[in-house]
Amino acid sequence: MSTASSPSPVITSSSSSSSSSSASCAASSLSAAAAIAAAGALSGATAWFLSFPLDCIKTRIQGMPSADLARRIEGRPLPRTGPYSAVRVARLMFASHGLSAFYSGVIPSVLRACIVSGSRFSAYELALRVLPT
Repeated sequence: MSTASSPSPVITSSSSSSSSSSASCAASSLSAAAAIAAAGALSGATAWFLSFPLDCIKTRIQGMPSADLARRIEGRPLPRTGPYSAVRVARLMFASHGLSAFYSGVIPSVLRACIVSGSRFSAYELALRVLPT
């Protein structure tokens, strides 16, 4: 048995191995942080996109003047049309503007949700690592 034919391990200096291992640790930490931020951004964007039609309906209802306020503004009695339920408002929105009425202004809201949720997920994960358990 000869030892010359077997491969010998490569020995490096401790300074280069520690710097390369810290660089790979920093890279994996950075990629993990980016993945957490991306997961937060994607979840926030999905949640806002799916719930945005309900938010549009709510906003339309909140923007409607009450019957008493309308009577005072216009100075004449308004015909009683019944309460504006969410279903009724949704039907009116769809009849007047189609499906696009439910997603009017969705792009700025989804972009904001990406930023907010991505930073929130990242801050939460950072707090878990930094704070003692």
